[in-house]
Amino acid sequence: MRKLSLLTLGLVFSTQLFAAPVKFAKSSGTITWTGTKEFDKSDKHFGTVDLKSGELDLVAKKGEFVIDMKTIAPQDGNDEKSKKKLAGHLSSEDFFAVDKFPEAKIVVKDLAPEKAGSDLYTVTADVTIRGTTQELKFPATVTQKDGKTSIDSSFDLDRTKFGVSYSTPSDSLGTKITKDVKNKLIKKDVKIELKLQSV
Repeated sequence: MRKLSLLTLGLVFSTQLFAAPVKFAKSSGTITWTGTKEFDKSDKHFGTVDLKSGELDLVAKKGEFVIDMKTIAPQDGNDEKSKKKLAGHLSSEDFFAVDKFPEAKIVVKDLAPEKAGSDLYTVTADVTIRGTTQELKFPATVTQKDGKTSIDSSFDLDRTKFGVSYSTPSDSLGTKITKDVKNKLIKKDVKIELKLQSV
């Protein structure tokens, strides 16, 4: 009877551990982004942005991840001056306006497994960028091992739905180019990749 009680207690304790929301932090991993030109997919920029904080409840199928938009860091190329210039441009009003909107958020509303027992989920989330919120659905692999929860996801995000567009008034020759034309030169979809592990 005593052995049975200890076993029951152990099962209850294990369930409580599994049910507890898991935390994520800046040290949890990487968030990478890739943007390309509309007519030349080989012409692209890529880089990282830091996670500020995160929480995921696998039982409730809810969670929230906060992204520090002031940490946008291009990684392509070896010219540090060019990378700094690009980071400044992406942080400006032309794109993410990080002084006005220093954080982006992914608020998870549902996690639907592809099938019973599968690690592959369809995530339904409210994504907020530049003060605009849109509902997105994207795939994610969520695994648990050695007390840690890992998230691996790759999806496209339409930046134009969040008011992120290129509005520089002129090209390198000083020719007037409309915001609409310049915006069309850049592919509207930005690839986002998440590789995170709970702390």
